[in-house]
Amino acid sequence: MAKPSSLPASMRLFRAIICPYAQRAGWALQAYKFPHEIVEIDLANKPEWYPQVNPKGKVPALELKDGKILIESLVILWYLEELAAKEGKGLLPTDPYARAHIRLSIATFESSVIPTVYNAVRNTDPAQKSQLNEAILSGLQEFLSTVPADKPFNPFLTIATFPWIERLKGVAYWRDFELPKTQEYERLRKWIEETEKDESYLKARADESAMIESFKKFAKEKI
Repeated sequence: MAKPSSLPASMRLFRAIICPYAQRAGWALQAYKFPHEIVEIDLANKPEWYPQVNPKGKVPALELKDGKILIESLVILWYLEELAAKEGKGLLPTDPYARAHIRLSIATFESSVIPTVYNAVRNTDPAQKSQLNEAILSGLQEFLSTVPADKPFNPFLTIATFPWIERLKGVAYWRDFELPKTQEYERLRKWIEETEKDESYLKARADESAMIESFKKFAKEKI
């Protein structure tokens, strides 16, 4: 694959659709309805020129029309939100306290949920499987405790976190994870059901079977 030779007309997203971090950026671009083009990066066989875009070699990276490049998915999300807010189409509330609370929810998810998903799927010891699956549930409860129960999930918060909720299907396949059918998880189940119908989410997600298969490099085999 040759490196794009011209500047983007609006924005250019370098992504691997299978990557949840890149999914965040692609989903946000869809949700805000910003014109953009996509360059798909094969993470197993990255182009030689890609470090010129992101020296870390990771996705996503967002190239702006003046050639400036942003990396790190949350940085890209906050940038897009600021642009959208200037046009009156931001996804975050205007109240500073409410915005700060959403930052707290995202930070809690990043520290309490994301690591437990990967810990569970990387584990190859059947004796630890149940304990690691329980750790996911504990992390989810900690995250939910930061989200107001009397309001819908904020769409920015959803974009920042849901790619890993989706990947619980991969943990379910490889490590028999199951979300309990109890009242305490009813709000989470409703959120999942509503999000899976979202048009911008559907445009930015990977095929479910490909997403589950991508976990094989961590899981090795089902236990």
